[in-house]
Amino acid sequence: MGFWENILKKPLTRRQVIEKGALAGVVAAIPGVTVEARQVEVEMIPTSRLSQKELDAHRDAAIKSLVDGISRHANVMRHILSSFYPGSRTEEDLSRKLQEESRMRVPQSEECARVMRQNTTKLLELAGSIEDGRHGLFLQGNTQTLYVLKRTGRTVSFVKAYSVSTAGRGFGNQLKSGKTPLGMHGLTAAKEGLLGEVLKWDDLNSKLLVNIQLAGGAWKTFVRGLTKGNRDRIPTVVTNSFMLVSRSGAKESPGTTTERGILFHGTNWGDGLGEPRSGGCIRMSNVDVRDLKRYIDVGHLRGDSEVFGGTPVMIHLATQEEMIMGKGDQASPEKKTEPQKELMAKNMSRVSGKGAEIGFDFDGMGKKP
Repeated sequence: MGFWENILKKPLTRRQVIEKGALAGVVAAIPGVTVEARQVEVEMIPTSRLSQKELDAHRDAAIKSLVDGISRHANVMRHILSSFYPGSRTEEDLSRKLQEESRMRVPQSEECARVMRQNTTKLLELAGSIEDGRHGLFLQGNTQTLYVLKRTGRTVSFVKAYSVSTAGRGFGNQLKSGKTPLGMHGLTAAKEGLLGEVLKWDDLNSKLLVNIQLAGGAWKTFVRGLTKGNRDRIPTVVTNSFMLVSRSGAKESPGTTTERGILFHGTNWGDGLGEPRSGGCIRMSNVDVRDLKRYIDVGHLRGDSEVFGGTPVMIHLATQEEMIMGKGDQASPEKKTEPQKELMAKNMSRVSGKGAEIGFDFDGMGKKP
C-alpha cells in the first residue's frame, strides 16, 4: 500500500510529511512553521471521534438555548414566529426551523485526510498552537468550511465542521478591503444576545431594524426577518459574535486589528452559507454560532492589534496546486459549488453598488470592543 493510501488510515505526523515528501511543493514551506509547532511533536489524525448522536445532542442543546432565551419574552417570540418563520405557531415549530438551518456535521475520514493534504503547513502551525485538552479552529476558504480541532496529548484530531460564508471580495489582510483576513488569529470581545438580536449596528441602517420591549421592561433591537423572501433585511451581526484579531506568537502576523471589525457571527442571511458573500466577516447559522461557543476560549486583548492565548484560529486559502494534491475536489461534501474565483466574481455585484449585501458585517466598520 502506497503513502497516499496509507494517509487515509494512519495519523500524519510532521516528520512523516517531511521524510515522505508529501505535498512536495508545499513542504518546502514547512521550515516556516512557528517555533511553537517545531517544539511540539504533534500527530494529525484524519478522523473525528464525534458520533452522529453526539452531534445531534450538541445541535439540540444550541437550539434549546436559543428558544429558551426568548420563551419568556412574549413580544420577542411573537415577532420571531411571525417575521422570522411565517407559519410557525409554537416553540416546537421554531425548533424544527432552527434544526433545518443548522449546517454543522461530522467530517468523514476521507474529507479530513483531503483537508490535511491540502493544508499541511497551516494545519501543523495551528496544531502546535493548541493547548492540550483545548480546541483550535481551521477555516478552509476554498470550501467555505470551518473545522473544529482538538488536541489530546500529542494528538490533534478533527471534531466538527460547519458551512460558513466569508467575503464576496475574497481574502486579504488590508484594512477596509472588504475581504476576509488570512493567517493566525485569536478571539476576543465575545458577545451573546437573543435569537436575531442585533449585536452591531449604526444609525444609518437603524430604520431597517425593529426595537422590541422585553418582559422586564428593557428594549432590544432585532432584525426584521430571517426568511429568504424578506428582502428589506440587511446583512447583520446577530445572536452571537466573536472578534478576530492577530494572535501573539504567530510566525507572520496578518495585521488584523479591532478596527477591521472581523467577526464570527450569526446572520440573517443564512441562505448564503457555503458561498463567499459577506463583507469580510465569517457568517454562520444562528444555531451553529451558538454551538461554536462551546469550543472557544477568549484570549487577552492588548491594545487593538494583538490577542494573547485563547483559542487559535487559522484562516487559509489553498493554492491550486494544494487543492490538486487533495484530489482537486474543491467542492464541499454536502454541496458542489462553483470554483472560488467564479463565486467571487459572481458575488462582487452583491458587495458593490446598489443592493449590495454588505451590511453591519462590513470590514472597517468595527469599533474597539
